[in-house]
Amino acid sequence: AVWLSKITCARVAMPTGRQTAVSARIGPEEVSLLAAQSARALKVSWKGRAALTATAVAVLLVIGLLLGRSARGLLARKSSNLASTRLERKPYSCASLPRYEIVGIKSSNLGGKGPDKDKDEGIFYAAKGENTGLNVLDVTLELHATSDQDFVHGLSEGNEVADDYKPVWPKGNGYNDHFARVNVMPGRNVTVMLKAVDPDSGEDLVFPRVSLAFFDLDTGEDGTSSVEYVKIRGYKSYYVTNSTELKVTQDGFGATTFTASREGTGRDNPTDPKTLTALQKDRVVSFDFHNVDHLLFQLGASEGKTARVFPFSVRPAL
Repeated sequence: AVWLSKITCARVAMPTGRQTAVSARIGPEEVSLLAAQSARALKVSWKGRAALTATAVAVLLVIGLLLGRSARGLLARKSSNLASTRLERKPYSCASLPRYEIVGIKSSNLGGKGPDKDKDEGIFYAAKGENTGLNVLDVTLELHATSDQDFVHGLSEGNEVADDYKPVWPKGNGYNDHFARVNVMPGRNVTVMLKAVDPDSGEDLVFPRVSLAFFDLDTGEDGTSSVEYVKIRGYKSYYVTNSTELKVTQDGFGATTFTASREGTGRDNPTDPKTLTALQKDRVVSFDFHNVDHLLFQLGASEGKTARVFPFSVRPAL
């Protein structure tokens, strides 16, 4: 794949509304000065009182008008601040959602292809959970190549089900640059099962709730070769952007396929699942599972010239 920047599960806050109120240019000191001058004018002799009274009334009317304009300006500013406060939205936070942070790899031998061929089959991740609902903090996440029998294939996927998993770079499987990774040859696929194990007791754990996200789902040259897809089942819900590049189809047997539609390059690869660009988010699908003891999914690509890499995380991305 060509890969996915903050998710992240991050959502961008709407721009804060800004309004500018135009207030009267006269200040309170100038208003006081005008009032004092008007008062002195009223102390003149009785002879000119009639004429000056009219003048004083006019001045007082002007002062009243200016004070009204100042008051309206103040109210407008307060109204503007209130509008700004109401329009401002805080960024969405994933802090309360379940997530597993991979902190290292114990061994990597997916499908028995190495690089740790002397270890048990699968990739074994050391991870720390947060908000998982489990009674343990440290877990071992195990990723195993498994039977393809749970998925039905169509010719449109451009491949035949392989007898065994064929990676391009066994050493590229595992974890780096903030992502768990699996790679496949074009025209091939691999079905994998992800589960959690208590590292102390060795017992399998049941996920009360768990998230899984795939990144950088794209294609090879011209959008027609080495087309990546993720096929999955058993999820409670999934999330894509409104402008997603992914095509979503169901096979009628309970599985859903998310297929890339646009060509990608190494320059648009993501570097962190928590900091994604708009383009990178359009190539993401994020899943939510409830009360499951494992996650089953398939990663594959149609025929083409370029090998495909599938970055994923065990945490929400959208």
